[in-house]
Amino acid sequence: MPRGARVFEVTQDPYSISTWISEDGGSIKIQDKAESDNMFFHAQPYCDGIDFKWNQIAHKSRVKESMVITASVIGGIVVLLSLWCVYRCYKKRKAKEQIQQPS
Repeated sequence: MPRGARVFEVTQDPYSISTWISEDGGSIKIQDKAESDNMFFHAQPYCDGIDFKWNQIAHKSRVKESMVITASVIGGIVVLLSLWCVYRCYKKRKAKEQIQQPS
């Protein structure tokens, strides 16, 4: 069974983390860095414990709330514009009918 150790190299400025496996015989296996697909993830440059995690969760929650509010406002505007267009068409049709009727 191979023996070795995983090594983490943390650089503060610019912030980065590199990792690789240093095997017992002196060889090194470099692991490609995995990219995060979470658009709300922010690099944590220092250990801040649970407070940081709660702030991150609260930030995600606020972003979701803003997206819901924005979608609701846009939906309301679309409904109002649709009703306005229906009303305008109704008024035009009524005006045409009054013009076409003999007095």
